[in-house]
Amino acid sequence: MQPVLKMNSEEWWNDYFREHWDQNNGPQQTHHFMLRLLEQLAAPEVYLLNRAGTTVLDWGCAYGQGTDLIARAFKEADVHGLDFAQEATETASEWYPSLDFICSDHIPRKFDVIFVSNCLEHFDEPLQWMRDHIEQCEKVYIAMVPYKERPLIDQHMSQFREESFPDEVNGFSKLYTSVVRTDSKFWHGEQIVAVYGSPSYIEEREQFPPVDIQIDRTHLLINLFQEERATILADRDQAKQQYASLQHAQASLQDKVEALTTLKNRHSDQIRQLQVQIKQYEDLSAKFEEACEARDWLKKELMLAERREADTSRKLKQVTQSNIWRWSAPYRRLRNILQRRGRQKAAVASLPEVTERAALPGRPAEYKPMTAALPKGKSRTSEKRLEPPKKLSEIEKTLHTIVGEPQTTYTSYDIIIYSIIELEARFQRPQQMAAHLAAAGLRVFYISSAKFLPASDNRPYALRKMAPNLYEIVLRATKQPAIYNELISPALEDEFSDHLQVLFEQNAIHTALQIVELPFWVGLSFRTRDDYGWRVIYDCMDEWEDFPGIQPALLDGEKQLLKDSDLVTMTAQVLYDKYAEQTREALLLRNAVAFDLFAEHVVPNDIASDYEHPIIGYYGALAEWVDYDLLMYVAKQRPEWTFIMLGDIFVDVDDLKALPNVHLLGRKPHEEMPLYLYHFDVCLIPFKINKITDAVDPVKMYEYLSAGKPVVAARILELRHYEDVLYLADTHEQFLEQIDKALAEVDPALAQQRIELAKANDWHHRVEQLQAAVEAFYPSFSIVIVTWKNLDLTQQCVESILRNTDYPNYEIIIVDNASDDGTPDYLRSLADNEERVTVILNDENRGFAAANNQGIKVATGANVVLLNNDTIVTRGWLTGLGRYLKDEKIGMVGPVTNFVGNAARIDVPYKTVEEMEVFANEWMHAHRGDTFEIDMLAMYCVAMRHSLIDEVGLLDESYGIGMFEDDDYAERTRAAGYDIVCTRDVFIHHHGQASFKLLPQDEYQQLWEANQSYYEGKFDKPWLQSRSSKKS
Repeated sequence: MQPVLKMNSEEWWNDYFREHWDQNNGPQQTHHFMLRLLEQLAAPEVYLLNRAGTTVLDWGCAYGQGTDLIARAFKEADVHGLDFAQEATETASEWYPSLDFICSDHIPRKFDVIFVSNCLEHFDEPLQWMRDHIEQCEKVYIAMVPYKERPLIDQHMSQFREESFPDEVNGFSKLYTSVVRTDSKFWHGEQIVAVYGSPSYIEEREQFPPVDIQIDRTHLLINLFQEERATILADRDQAKQQYASLQHAQASLQDKVEALTTLKNRHSDQIRQLQVQIKQYEDLSAKFEEACEARDWLKKELMLAERREADTSRKLKQVTQSNIWRWSAPYRRLRNILQRRGRQKAAVASLPEVTERAALPGRPAEYKPMTAALPKGKSRTSEKRLEPPKKLSEIEKTLHTIVGEPQTTYTSYDIIIYSIIELEARFQRPQQMAAHLAAAGLRVFYISSAKFLPASDNRPYALRKMAPNLYEIVLRATKQPAIYNELISPALEDEFSDHLQVLFEQNAIHTALQIVELPFWVGLSFRTRDDYGWRVIYDCMDEWEDFPGIQPALLDGEKQLLKDSDLVTMTAQVLYDKYAEQTREALLLRNAVAFDLFAEHVVPNDIASDYEHPIIGYYGALAEWVDYDLLMYVAKQRPEWTFIMLGDIFVDVDDLKALPNVHLLGRKPHEEMPLYLYHFDVCLIPFKINKITDAVDPVKMYEYLSAGKPVVAARILELRHYEDVLYLADTHEQFLEQIDKALAEVDPALAQQRIELAKANDWHHRVEQLQAAVEAFYPSFSIVIVTWKNLDLTQQCVESILRNTDYPNYEIIIVDNASDDGTPDYLRSLADNEERVTVILNDENRGFAAANNQGIKVATGANVVLLNNDTIVTRGWLTGLGRYLKDEKIGMVGPVTNFVGNAARIDVPYKTVEEMEVFANEWMHAHRGDTFEIDMLAMYCVAMRHSLIDEVGLLDESYGIGMFEDDDYAERTRAAGYDIVCTRDVFIHHHGQASFKLLPQDEYQQLWEANQSYYEGKFDKPWLQSRSSKKS
């Protein structure tokens, strides 16, 4: 293991220069920074540097690009570079042999001028380093560092503003500072240049000839412009050359890939058969003698075995026909029940003793929240003791493989899955959908259908993280339910509902979709929809009528789900045709394949290398729907074929297992399926043809096809859609014929057609289909924000929206009123990086009402939120506001907050952003559904339907800069017959009066009085102080 080097030490920088400097564009960055620095020099300093004999040191020179630029700009000066990293000075000396480079941690002698570009920020005490430098400086000391850097990157230890540079350091006086804009590809932000002079130099400086120094500076600027132009032209030419080379290489590679693919497809079958023949030939000689010796012994053993088998069969028949066997049947069933319950108890016992919390989705690092009036506190997670990574179970490994590390731009709604099978069960549609929803960036809470905490456990639920974003939930139950025999009882529904309420609060679940996979859960899911407004999706995967083990109660529950679910997804066309008209909304959402997983792992391996080819393969459950008579027939007809079958066994398969060419290997981890699939010459779907299987869209078919394998299947209805790439059969004889045809297949185009079909049916596509279908559940919102200065608050507000808005369908429109504090640059960058964001930049301060109206006019949402830039929104805020806009009687709705001048204000205990978000989550869950009417809503945050604005009109722009627009709009809304509501189940932090605090007090008072007078004249009544004691 490599030792960890101390940040910014000599060893650390040597390693950084050796491993990372070039790939992070260090040389180009050094050149760019020095170019910007030289542009800031005043005429006297340029004149000094142009004088012959002026000695110059570039301290922290790296590879010397800045040193070289100084030497070329001031040809009469004696220029040197210094760096304490030997790796840097050796490279600089190689690149610029005409210049002198010094490797040292101190300045060995005095220099007239010392440059220090982008070095001081790497030290805890930059002022002490400046003092040390100035001791070796005769005339001018020049430093350039990042300006107002926030947050600091890992290598930077200090932040700089104008006041970071004192007026005097070691007798040198500060001559001037200058803030510099840099190219964003080298630095995201600004830099500041500080120039100091010695007393003797300041006197000398006054004597410089004014005309000459201006001429020198003009020449320098011209040279620097030409330098930058040459750099840009060189970059352009290099980019053109690289682009042409890449195009040529791409075309060449494409030709080679196509040629190799054609060659591979043409010869793969012949090569495989030749390999088999060669191996058979090599083994034949060695085995021949052994076979001769074993033949006689086997004949004898076979005779003995046949006698033993006949004797055993006779005894077994006597036992199974006896009265004792019939009388013991209830005891055998009881034994099986006890064994099953024992396994379930063991699974529950393996759960963590302390219930975890689900992590909230994060934002990319470059969007860390800015601090403002409300500081960020220490992260609670940082206080936890680090635990060694746990050993992953088989199912956790599979889920981790599929989910990976989700890369999401936005927070979104959560998924509650009321499951039909355990995550640990045979890997199929329920686990695939859960894993791929998690991979799409959604938090998925998978409620166990078989594991339940005992009544003696004091926890309402246990939560186990199975993969990033994917959590298994085990609820406490006073009685173990029979999920396939009955619907959830009223008492158990009450119990589970209480447990889920705790789950939702503790894990900050405010916006969610409920996916029901089994009718057992119908009552609980509909109750949760009534309580929280979360839509219900029924995933109809099978034809339940006549399904083994399904009782009538569940069929009644399915009727409720079909009729009252917000969306019903069906896996098969047969199910869609049967049920679509019974639903509110139906979607055909077939099964699919994790294409990338299979494409990457269907590769040469030895997992089945001991079996003879041809291999006829099947994986999946060996259950009632498999045609075992068919398998027996085919295996007996072709004893030279090898049959490999993988999966759980639920029925008696002893006769099949007894065949010497049939190998039942049991269930294997899902990630091993591609390895076995590589060895299959033909893949099987040997189902019985009946009402149940006709409605099946087999997951295994898509997985088989992803490898281009030939597939022989029973002609069930759902597979007829793919008859052009499958070999379908109706009878045993046809099935055998189709396998013969599949083995003889030599058409590479057909194999590629199968692969393309599988690629078009990836689970990621199914998730996208589902997300598109549920978009209608979420009417669009337009969030309009008006900004005037207060850049830090604006950044904090926008970041909170992107971090905490779990409502999926919204846009952000930001209108800036001619801010001069960097806000326009930030907004342009934001719009470039966030597709949800639209920016309008005004040339003048048009005021609050006019700017909001600009945003409203371009808003595309069905609903509009007017939001101040001095707010921090909380998780669930937009869902909460939108819930009340469904009521046509309500015109406007707003949240409670910590700062406002009316009844919407509540007392709060928090001091940091983290504490605020914890408080808000607890408050919002505790006050779910709690609203009250209010005279007016201050427009720091107010939501309304766009249709209300169409009816009532835009904000009155006569109020100018602002104040009283909110009172005005409340009057007009009530006059139109609508209620104005404040909801306690939405909380938003409000800094308060951030823009008005920037106005002088007398101007603020004049604005107040003028707008109050206008309001009272417009509505012919006095403004009541009791309604709003302070405008916010």
